[in-house]
Amino acid sequence: MVETHINEFAKKGLRTLVVATRQLSQEEFLDYDSILNDAKTSLENREEKLSKAYDIVEDKLVLLGATAVEDRLQDGVMETVHALREAGIKVWVVTGDKEETAVNVSYSAGHFSHEMNTLSLTKQGTSADCGTAIESLLSETEKSGEVKGQAHALVIDGKSLTLALEGHSDRLLALCKRCAAVLCCRLTPLQKSLIVRLVKSDISRPTTASVGDGANDVSMIQESDVGLGIMGREGRQAARYSDYAFARFSFLRKALLVHGHLFYHRIAVLVQYFFYKNVAMVAAQIYFTFFSAASAQTLFSGYYLMFFNLFFTALPIMVFGVFEKHRSISQLMNDPSLYRGIRGNQMLSNWNFLRWNLLAIWHSLVFFFGALFAFQPGNSPFNNGLDYGIDDLGTVVMTVCVLTVNIKLILETYNINGMTVGAFFLSFAAYFVMTLVCSSLFWTFFSDTVDLHGSFQMMLGSAYVWFLIILLTFTALLPDIVIRTIRDTTNFRHRLNIDDVNHNHVNSYLSVVPDRHHPTVRPPVRTWTYNNGAVVDSSSPDSVQRMTISPRRDFAGSISSRSRLISTSSAEGESPADSKVYLPLMASQRTSASLSCGSYTTSFSRSGSCSTRRLRFD
Repeated sequence: MVETHINEFAKKGLRTLVVATRQLSQEEFLDYDSILNDAKTSLENREEKLSKAYDIVEDKLVLLGATAVEDRLQDGVMETVHALREAGIKVWVVTGDKEETAVNVSYSAGHFSHEMNTLSLTKQGTSADCGTAIESLLSETEKSGEVKGQAHALVIDGKSLTLALEGHSDRLLALCKRCAAVLCCRLTPLQKSLIVRLVKSDISRPTTASVGDGANDVSMIQESDVGLGIMGREGRQAARYSDYAFARFSFLRKALLVHGHLFYHRIAVLVQYFFYKNVAMVAAQIYFTFFSAASAQTLFSGYYLMFFNLFFTALPIMVFGVFEKHRSISQLMNDPSLYRGIRGNQMLSNWNFLRWNLLAIWHSLVFFFGALFAFQPGNSPFNNGLDYGIDDLGTVVMTVCVLTVNIKLILETYNINGMTVGAFFLSFAAYFVMTLVCSSLFWTFFSDTVDLHGSFQMMLGSAYVWFLIILLTFTALLPDIVIRTIRDTTNFRHRLNIDDVNHNHVNSYLSVVPDRHHPTVRPPVRTWTYNNGAVVDSSSPDSVQRMTISPRRDFAGSISSRSRLISTSSAEGESPADSKVYLPLMASQRTSASLSCGSYTTSFSRSGSCSTRRLRFD
C-alpha cells in the first residue's frame, strides 16, 4: 500500500521520503559505531567502507510510513533551460529523486519535451545486461537518426550507472552524446561527481559547469570546471564551495549568455591584440635588418621601444577590456543562438590567431616599405632640400604604427562611449606631445634621444610627410575595414532573420479590454481591420471610431505594414473612453510608432524584450 502511494506521489512530481526505524541493543550500537569510525578514518577505499557500514545498519528496518512534499520550481526555470539549449549548451539533470518524480520534474522544467524519444537505461541487474542495453539503445538512436528533427532523451538510474561505469563508460558516453537531454536519477553525491568526470573524459575536452543548491551537490561542483551554487532553502553549502553563487536559477541565463559572452569576447580580443601590435612593430625592425647589413643598427630609438606598450597603446585596450559590448544585452538575452559563435573557444582558435598575426605582418610591410619607398635617395621630404636620416625614417614608421594599431582597435570596438573616446584621445595625445617634448630638448641622462633632436618637428612641418602618414595608415587598415564591413553586414542579416522568425511566431496585435471592475461580464467581440496605417471597425460600417497607427522602421522588424485582423473587445455599457489598449511588442525588436483613437494620440518606443503599453482613449 505504501509503495503504491509513493509511486502515485512520484508521478505527480512530489518529492517522497520513506521513514523507517530499527532498535539497536547496546552491543550492536557499540559494534556499529566502531565499524563506522574505522571507515571514516580509513585512508584507502573510504567510500566503499562507508557504504558497507551504512548497509549494516540499514537492514531489518521497520517501515513507519512515507511523506510527500511539493518541490516547486523557481520562476524562469523553463525559459532558462530552453535558452541554454538554444545556445548549444548540453543540459544534464542529476538528482537523487525517484525515477517517476525526476521524469515529471524534467517535463515541467522543459528539460524533456513530448516530441523527444525517451530512452530508458534503468533496473539493470548485471554488467553484461547493462552493456547489452547500451548497445541496443545505440542501435535505436542510429536507426531513428534518419528521422529529421528527432531528438532523444535518456533516463538512467544510479544502479545502472554504477554498472555502466565499470566496463562500458565509453559506450555510455557515446550514447549520452547522441541524446538532446540526459536525466540521471537515484544518484548518490559520489555518483554525481562521477558523471561530471565522465563528461570531462571525452576526447573533445568540453568545459563542464555544475549547478547545485545543497550539500549533496558539493562533490559534483568541485569536480566540474566551473561550480555554480544556488542559495536557497537547501542551505548555503553549495554556494560556499562554488565559484559563483546565485539567488535564483534563472539568473544563470544572464550570467552565461550576457556576461559570459561579453567577457569572453573582451578577453579574446585583448589577448590577440597584444600579440598583434607587438608583431606589427617588431616586424618592421626585422625588415630593417636586411637594409642595414645586419649591423645591429636599430630603426627605432629606445624612447619609442620603451613607451610603445607603456603609454602609446596601453590605455585603449584596457578600456576595451572593461567596457566593450559588441552586442546589446537585450539582443544577447533574446537570441541565445549568438552564444554558439563563441563555443569551443572559437575566438581564440588557431585560425583567428593566425588572422590577427597575418594582419600584423601586412601592416608592418606597409609601414616600413611604404616609408622606405617614399624616402628614396634624392626624394627629399623637406622644403629645404635636406635628405632624411635613419631616425627620420624610424619616426615616420613609428607614427604610422601607433596610429594604425589604435585605429585597428577602434574598428574592433562597438561600444563607443566617453571612456573609449577619452582613452584613444589620450593615447594619440601622449604620443605626439611626449615625442615633441622629447625631440625638442637634450636629455643628458637618456642618450638615445640625442639623435631625435629636431627630427619630429621637421616631420610635422612637411606636408609630404603628413600625406604619407595618412596614405600608409589607410592602406594598412584597408583589409580591416573590409572585414568590419563584412562582419557588420552578416550581423545585420542575422538580426533580420531573427526578426522575421519572431514576426511569424508572435502575433503583434491591438486589443481593447475592459477595466478590472467588470470581471464577470463577457464582452462582445468586435473586429477591426488594419490596412494602410488605419484600424477601422469593420463589424460596424457606420462606426465613426477610427484608430490610426503609423509605424516607423528604425531597424530590423518594428511593426509590420502588412494587412491583418486585430481583435478588440469592450464591456457592455462601456464607452471606448473606459477601455484600454495593450500593444505587445515582439522580442528582439526596436519599435517606434504612434497611436490615435478619437481625440487621443500617443507615441511609444521600445527596444528589446516583450512589453506592453497601456493607453486610455478620451
